[in-house]
Amino acid sequence: MNSKGDISRKRIFEVYSKNWELTREFIPDLIIKDGYQVALLCPICLRLFNQEGLRQIYSDALTLEDIPPKRLGGKATILTCKLCNNFSGHKLDSKLLKQRHVNSFLQGDANSQVDVYISIQDGFKTKGKLTIDKKGIFSSLS
Repeated sequence: MNSKGDISRKRIFEVYSKNWELTREFIPDLIIKDGYQVALLCPICLRLFNQEGLRQIYSDALTLEDIPPKRLGGKATILTCKLCNNFSGHKLDSKLLKQRHVNSFLQGDANSQVDVYISIQDGFKTKGKLTIDKKGIFSSLS
């Protein structure tokens, strides 16, 4: 039985592999190692996958990538290889989430927080969080 994720991966593969068919005549023969007729490039590492890459039994199968991150309201709209999804996705997601917190804080939203780094004379350094409470007052947490 196909899971919802399997169906989504297959649908996205079919849509984007049509793009491959349209563009492969412009790609040098050296890239086409296995003579893929229907294929998909991971948009991050540019590795080529055939439809077998959809099978989740492989350690580097094609996975659904949420654009933007799901926590920011994104949807699974593209396929990337699992290695890229785990590594690059995490790095990008964390930066986007941090920026979201900063924007919320700068707009004065209640209960918004930002990380702060404080350096006091004599080389004393500390870090903490600066919070805007419901009344719009700043407070610091360590």
